[in-house]
Amino acid sequence: MALHKDSGMEIWRYDIQEDGDQHSFHGEMLLSDDLVIVGTDTKIGHIYAFEQRTGAVRWKYRVPGSGASTDILRSDSKIYTVADDDVLICLDLDTGDLVWQYKSEFVGEIGQLMTRSAALSGDRIFFGGSAGNVHALNKDSGELIWTKDVGAPVSTSVLANEQAVFLGTGDGYLYRLDRNTGEVHARLETELVPIGRPTLADDALYVFLSEGGPLGQGRGKQLLAVDLLLEKQLWQRQPDFVWSATKSYVWNQMLLTGTEYGETIGYNLDDGDEEWRFQVAGAVRSIGRAENMLFVGTIAGMVYAIKTGN
Repeated sequence: MALHKDSGMEIWRYDIQEDGDQHSFHGEMLLSDDLVIVGTDTKIGHIYAFEQRTGAVRWKYRVPGSGASTDILRSDSKIYTVADDDVLICLDLDTGDLVWQYKSEFVGEIGQLMTRSAALSGDRIFFGGSAGNVHALNKDSGELIWTKDVGAPVSTSVLANEQAVFLGTGDGYLYRLDRNTGEVHARLETELVPIGRPTLADDALYVFLSEGGPLGQGRGKQLLAVDLLLEKQLWQRQPDFVWSATKSYVWNQMLLTGTEYGETIGYNLDDGDEEWRFQVAGAVRSIGRAENMLFVGTIAGMVYAIKTGN
């Protein structure tokens, strides 16, 4: 569904169940030129390219297994996503044709895993699998550059910058790997299992921790901030509720995230002190930003627009 950002008026909608037993969107969509590209999942799934203005389907790609619950990434004329059975897929942006794919060893039940997205950095794309392998591939050819076994299922999305690759594992560790070789530069033990999509901001890494299983199940019970060298914990928040959003968002020098009780909370990036709070009805799933507005989406399917001033 597309809404006018100022009025909330519906512009167009598309029923994905017309194409099969699919009813969920878990990954972040990609806005690209005149297209909006998004993945679906449940028992089956597709990658759709909708025309932003009309909602017409430019192309759709049937994803193997139960679909794609991870973010859509773009580099030039190619887009990328990770299917739920640990297959990294590269498609042509304009046509939806398969360019290449790479399958990691899969452990678990299809449909059980979510939010373990890949990461682009330079000429490479990185992703982690449920069997505990982290892979670096050439983003254009799909050629494997290196694989690193971290000894436990990768339980978070992968993040990368010019120096390192960051991820969490199901045995309760955060890892920093060398982006060129995969060598372990550092690892930091966490009290619980890292999950969801970690966030990089300035000189810190922010990640949710869960009491769920080793494959990244469950919702965030703790919110942890650590330095990028993984040498020390900067701050931690463990409230009485759980976070229902799968990632945090940087906004106005705050870290925004959402709770199961409909609260969107902003924490100071440096010390974790609460600085802002807004209440909606229903568990918060995602947060978006545009100019002086925040958009909050709930698991129940409501979208709220919040005017934030300056």
